[in-house]
Amino acid sequence: MNKALLVTASPGAFAPFSSALTSEGFSLARADSGDAALVAVGREAPDLVIIDDQLRDLSAMELIKRIVETNAFVNTAVVTSLGEEEFHAAYEGLGVLDHLPPRPGRSEALGLARKLKELTAPLPTRQG
Repeated sequence: MNKALLVTASPGAFAPFSSALTSEGFSLARADSGDAALVAVGREAPDLVIIDDQLRDLSAMELIKRIVETNAFVNTAVVTSLGEEEFHAAYEGLGVLDHLPPRPGRSEALGLARKLKELTAPLPTRQG
């Protein structure tokens, strides 16, 4: 089972997204601030941290940088209104798995789950 952490001060806005992730086999924890997320990542590193860029205490970019300092193997995704090009320009080099639109739903959750599963799938062994 994959472990995910949703970091948002507005968990209700993510209900369909959260439900879809859990239906895909994710255990989903929540944090309402960047500081709480860092404590959770330090305590038990999740496979994925989904960050709402509307946090009150840290910017999504600052939180990602601090997560990487804590555990560089934690995958991240950002919920943001930035367009594709703006997002890549801003977050280039931080290893963000995906960016999601504001109020992501079921299809975004399924796409994110697929990307994480592809990324973490074991490599095929060579017979020979």
